[in-house]
Amino acid sequence: MPKSPEEIVKNLVASFRAGKGVFKERINVEDWVPTWPNREEKAKFLFLVTVLDYGMKSVVLYKGANNLFRERRELLQPKNLIRVEEKVLSGILQKFLHVRFPNEAAKRWTENSRQLLTTYNGDVLSLFNEPSALKVLTNIHGFRGFGEKTGNLFFRSVVNTFGINYVDIDEVPMPIDRHKLRLTYEWGFINAQQYQEGDREKVSRIWKMACQRVGISWLEFDRAFWIWGVHTRESLP
Repeated sequence: MPKSPEEIVKNLVASFRAGKGVFKERINVEDWVPTWPNREEKAKFLFLVTVLDYGMKSVVLYKGANNLFRERRELLQPKNLIRVEEKVLSGILQKFLHVRFPNEAAKRWTENSRQLLTTYNGDVLSLFNEPSALKVLTNIHGFRGFGEKTGNLFFRSVVNTFGINYVDIDEVPMPIDRHKLRLTYEWGFINAQQYQEGDREKVSRIWKMACQRVGISWLEFDRAFWIWGVHTRESLP
């Protein structure tokens, strides 16, 4: 008999907080934010790097980003970034971040930096200066490459990093990747058809409801869930 979603939420978060097992060495997006930048630069780091968090190992991506911005700190400023030719930027991204699609990555950085300057005066945290979390998501999804999964991951990483609160935070869908989808199916909480169709909305709803029932923020559970899904093939925590 598989455990209930509520039991899994409690067990994963307890192990995450204690740093046990896979959580002892594996870290999350928020943990990759470098300590040396100022507040605005940290937000720009998340804005630039999470949009590339697809199709490759996250540890390679975030480690490479730390190396890049330590050497080329000026690229954290949108006004400097848009001055770099896309072909040159593509080479930089391939060298440091080892992205699978460097041309698309360069386009995302260039177009999003230009839009950030035009709409938000280059200030990433201005996207979050809204009374509603759902309005913030609308702002985020307006940028290239920030779809439901990547955009919501960016939302989570910024909210957790800067401790931002919204009254409607529980209305925000969890970012569901293929690992979370797979585990939810393996644990028996969705059927084969829902798994094959990639019903991320249902998966998000299952885990958010479980979090609410046990009084644990989905923002914290999602960090534990992501690590478990990416770094282990075990069926149950």
